[in-house]
Amino acid sequence: MPEFHEKECKKCGLYLAPEFYHKNCAEKDGLQRRCKYCMAAYRLEHREKNADYQKQYRVKNANKLKEGQRRYYQDHRAELIVAQTERDRKRKPEIKEYHAGWYQRRGRDKQLQKTYGITLGQYNKMLADQSGVCAICNGICQAKKCLSVDHDHITGVIRGLLCHACNVGLGKFKDNPIILREAALYLERGGFR
Repeated sequence: MPEFHEKECKKCGLYLAPEFYHKNCAEKDGLQRRCKYCMAAYRLEHREKNADYQKQYRVKNANKLKEGQRRYYQDHRAELIVAQTERDRKRKPEIKEYHAGWYQRRGRDKQLQKTYGITLGQYNKMLADQSGVCAICNGICQAKKCLSVDHDHITGVIRGLLCHACNVGLGKFKDNPIILREAALYLERGGFR
């Protein structure tokens, strides 16, 4: 037998306390007819069932939706700015602490995937394998700069991680081992003779 303050869900038939129902001012008791769990299941099923329709609607009515958003923003601009400023002011220390470096890491991950086809995790593994130093000069990163990913520009194969100076140096010598050997000989003999 249900307690006095419990309500029956019209979907699952369970008697649950009021906190298990969303509010609905149109109902006599001020609560939805279905419990939160049944409503969540209904929304998920409805979203999946109507996903194609929603996409088609958004594509077909893109201008109408943008216009509505623009008009709403214009009508409520001052309120929206004040509310956002207040939210930012309250959350600023929390955001700084929580998101410290998150955007940079995410951006770096996307850039590595797009340019070289590796993840930030794979980059970090390569960095650990190289003991965090340049593969050529054994120098460490300076001024919070990451080691550059050195790759063959013809095949796209990644060769290792280099400091900026070594990476640019290879590029200036056109990644050509013959030219690099000649440059080394030049330096060893002390210049042109």
